[in-house]
Amino acid sequence: MKRPGTPAAAVGCGGGYSIAPWEIGLCGLLLFSFVLSVCQQSNPLTAIFIDWKWYVFLTVTAFGFIQSYSLRGWFSDRVAICFLLFVVSATVSSVIAQGDIVEGLERSLSFWCLYLLATIFVIPHNPLRRIVVWTRAALLVCLVVMGISLVYGLSGSGFLAGRFVGFTANANTLGNIAAMSMAGSFGQWSVHRGKKNAAYWLAAALLMAPCLLMTQSRSALAAGAAGILAVLAIKGKWLKTAVIIVGATLFLAALQESGMLSLGSISGREIKVRSYTLSSRFDQWSAQFDAWKRKPLLGNGLQITGLQGSGRTGGESSYVDVLGAVGILGGLPLFLGLLWGTHALVRLGQSLDERKNEGLFAGYYVSALGMVVAVLVHSIGEGFMAAVGAMQPIYVWIVLAAAGQAVRTLSMATTLEAKRNICSKF
Repeated sequence: MKRPGTPAAAVGCGGGYSIAPWEIGLCGLLLFSFVLSVCQQSNPLTAIFIDWKWYVFLTVTAFGFIQSYSLRGWFSDRVAICFLLFVVSATVSSVIAQGDIVEGLERSLSFWCLYLLATIFVIPHNPLRRIVVWTRAALLVCLVVMGISLVYGLSGSGFLAGRFVGFTANANTLGNIAAMSMAGSFGQWSVHRGKKNAAYWLAAALLMAPCLLMTQSRSALAAGAAGILAVLAIKGKWLKTAVIIVGATLFLAALQESGMLSLGSISGREIKVRSYTLSSRFDQWSAQFDAWKRKPLLGNGLQITGLQGSGRTGGESSYVDVLGAVGILGGLPLFLGLLWGTHALVRLGQSLDERKNEGLFAGYYVSALGMVVAVLVHSIGEGFMAAVGAMQPIYVWIVLAAAGQAVRTLSMATTLEAKRNICSKF
């Protein structure tokens, strides 16, 4: 049902669809369950969701099958084809590495489910609306996680080895959630500036700066800055505010490094500033490259952790790990899929007509770009995209696949009205 008066994007933005609360709830539940599985061990929900997150994952996939199964999703666009080639290559690589078909299929099961959820068993069916739903759910989850983590920090229980972890178990995980929150909030502000709720989005983006610093995650700092720069690729004239946010973050980092500022003082905990050397990380990357050189085409197969097939074998980089696990035949399609999907998202964001996009939807296209870029940049130094064990790969695959489907569908139309009609019936 269309909501009267709801602005639609210049390219159709779901044809003016309203967003059903159950869609946000279902997508948010899936993403939040993966966050809960990486919380502190003292949290009773952690033990539950280590396994239950997979049941939620399979349930949402099955629900997507009931809602909107379509065979055309297999080859709907080049992003979907690239993701399919990656999953097939990962399966073949794992089967060959293990010498057993069942074992190989088990190791690639989580990636197959993610592919189906992103391209075929989709929620919702309309790709433009899908970007809005999943981005709104992801941003809500990120802000809730950061809010709870700040409460933990103020109580003095949110630090581990001198680094801010909030209620998660890993500072890098919280750092990425903070980077996604910063980029997503800044994207919302860039579209809704001048409105009464714009100040809240800007405040949320600024609040993430000290959170990022307290995690002391170097790759998360780069991810947050990259996410903001990605927003500027669409909203370039707001460079001044972006410079203030990034500059304030770097200034606080310099004060912390010099010892003039202790960001842990608010909780009564002293934060130990870690070394900024990357020599150990380079050693791990080198070991993974050596593993890839032994089997450059198909790689060494996916590893297995419970129900999670993973390319992570200790390289501390998604892209190096994927290359070592599935080789060129699997890694290249995945990298191209991520690149083309991001480019499609940029095209969608650039096509916004601001005079017709002052409502709910417009900000989420821009936020989606910032959040996706934050994850992809952070994955240079972390293993988010090498497995399906966190919310980040789920969100990125779904949004980029939706962007690829939307751009291809819209490119088939010759007029603006035709594009809107296509999207409203997709």
